[in-house]
Parts: sequence; structure tokens; C-alpha cells
Amino acid sequence: MEQNENRERVTQIAPALWDARQTANHIGIAYQTLRQLVSERKIPFIKIGSRCLFDPVEISAWIDERRQPAVTTPGGAR
Repeated sequence: MEQNENRERVTQIAPALWDARQTANHIGIAYQTLRQLVSERKIPFIKIGSRCLFDPVEISAWIDERRQPAVTTPGGAR
């Protein structure tokens, strides 16, 4: 019962945060891959009790930081 109350309280406090499954779906990776990134502290997350939550704004920034520029060749593609 207490765990459900905590979960509801977290949802009320931070309704805009994503859980791990939502985040994995949004960025197109497997849930287990996301869990690995969390355990290696390679992705920003918020720990509230036993839950890991993700701020969509921080996740978008994290994705942008990893964006690689396209490689262009002088004179265009051949």
C-alpha cells in the first residue's frame, strides 16, 4: 500500500517526468539498454525512492550532445 501511495505522490509532484519504459520507447532503445546506461551513469536520471525517472528536456539535450555531423565530401557525393 505504501509503495502505491509513494508512486502516486511522485506522479503528482513530477507529472512531466518519464519512467524508464517511456524513455526507452522515446529514444528508440531497448529497456535493458537504458537500464545499463543508468547503471553506468551515462544518461541523466532522477532517483526518487526506488524509481528512476527521466526529464524529457534533459533527455533531449543528452541526445543532442551525442549528435554526429554528417560527413560531406568536397564537390558533393559521387
